[in-house]
Amino acid sequence: MSKYLWSMIAAISLTVAMSSAYADDGMKYPASDEPQQEQPANPSSHAVAHKAMKSADRKLSRDVRKAIASGGAVDMLHLGIVARSGKVTLVGSVPEEGQIDLATQLAQSVSGVTKVANRLSVDVPGGN
Repeated sequence: MSKYLWSMIAAISLTVAMSSAYADDGMKYPASDEPQQEQPANPSSHAVAHKAMKSADRKLSRDVRKAIASGGAVDMLHLGIVARSGKVTLVGSVPEEGQIDLATQLAQSVSGVTKVANRLSVDVPGGN
């Protein structure tokens, strides 16, 4: 095929891809060039749902942190908790191997946790 034909195919593909990406962006476009009355600023339902989900994720993260801390046997100094839609990820390091399994068990016991991904490692004192 000629370079020209390949260029045309590439241009058409790009146009189609961009059209589909923006086809349902939720924007309302005016039907004419006449000035439109300004609408009151109301958050979209997507924005409200996103905010609620972030709030729920933060609460779940706090609940997991409290559960692990109240277990008493896990050093929380270098332990981070990330929660997203019920999935919890434990990150960081603890001083002993047994604390890794205990932290996982305590996280799994929290209401709302659907899955725990453990990314904890043992922090060797004086290690680099």
